Amino acid sequence: MERRRLLGSMALLLLQVLPSPLSAGAEPPQDKETCVGTNNQSYICDTGHCCGQSQCCNYYYELWWFWLVWTIIIILSCCCVCHHRRAKHRLQAQQRQHEINLIAYREAHNYSALPFYFN
Repeated sequence: MERRRLLGSMALLLLQVLPSPLSAGAEPPQDKETCVGTNNQSYICDTGHCCGQSQCCNYYYELWWFWLVWTIIIILSCCCVCHHRRAKHRLQAQQRQHEINLIAYREAHNYSALPFYFN
């Protein structure tokens, strides 16, 4: 259940971050971004956002931090899965050991109640 919720939230985040394709009649937004490039020279991005020293990028996946965030999310997810598996296996081993101890305890007490017959 937790894994489904995590995957659902990741998919929702991905849908929010990725740009929607522009229809044939729609024009890109007219927001212009002023960027600082090499030697503190400014340049203007008509569409998209600043990336690099003198470039304009149109998609979030062209940004370095986008991939950094996804890498961290994936690594943390893998760590959580490994931790959950280890805890599950440890609990199962403890339950098995408890059952073995319980069986041994019952058998030891059952045999001590019987009288010894020597022939």
